[in-house]
Amino acid sequence: MAVSNVKIDKNIPLKEVEYRVPTERQRHATRLEYERHFRKDFLEHIAKHEREKLVESGLWDSLIDRTLTRGKTPPGWGVHHKLPIHGGGQNTFENAIFIRFSEHFQIHRYVDSLIEGMEDGDVRSISMPFPEGLVCVPQDKQEHFNVQKHEESPEERKARVEKNRREKKREYAERVKN
Repeated sequence: MAVSNVKIDKNIPLKEVEYRVPTERQRHATRLEYERHFRKDFLEHIAKHEREKLVESGLWDSLIDRTLTRGKTPPGWGVHHKLPIHGGGQNTFENAIFIRFSEHFQIHRYVDSLIEGMEDGDVRSISMPFPEGLVCVPQDKQEHFNVQKHEESPEERKARVEKNRREKKREYAERVKN
């Protein structure tokens, strides 16, 4: 698959990384630790410390409370390793991001096209999508909210997020009523 055929969210920057394939045993141990502890700890952390970004991403407070605060992922979302476990990525908050499945899938399609044929011990320098922060706000949500961090004061942002929260609650109440 040609990399040029894979569409990536324009707000996800590319970063040059050393992609180093660990042994299958090492990858298995890292995945096991991810499944047993890390994912739950990461989700609880972002629920506590990144709520504003989560709401900006389109999640409602009630959904955050029912899922993330309990270490569960809401439908359509997941935890992504910025540098994949297959490329030597570790279970650290700096290497993890909460992301929609659609963007997660795009990133993996892109990276998979670059690492095809790599085996245990192989090393390759690649330029890959590397989302910033702990929560990836989808491009369509950024455009919807017209996020302009350099022009928006903290008070304006808080007011905008609160207004969106109220609108979402009102929309939900109307749907439940009908």
